[in-house]
Amino acid sequence: MDRALARRVLADRLPSVVLNERRIGRQFPEWFDWLTRSRPMLAAELDRIEASSIGCALIDVPRLRAILDDWPADAAAAEKHYERLVRVLGGGVAMGAFLRWAEGGNE
Repeated sequence: MDRALARRVLADRLPSVVLNERRIGRQFPEWFDWLTRSRPMLAAELDRIEASSIGCALIDVPRLRAILDDWPADAAAAEKHYERLVRVLGGGVAMGAFLRWAEGGNE
């Protein structure tokens, strides 16, 4: 059983509804705040990817810029765009940085 030790240690300190909870929560609930603070870095990385011959050939930079430009107003509004913001934008920028590294352009 996952968390078996914690459940035994906290058995006399937590209500049973909390102790026996089996759902899995989000691991990084402040993702939108962190990503918002990272926007300037993401924009700069998109510039570098666009300047890379392999990066601009393989990464859809205009799509990533459109995501960056269409930023949600707050965390509540961002929830429905989680996949697009984290997986598409974040993943695309990470892949672009890797491609730049692979071609020797990561300074």
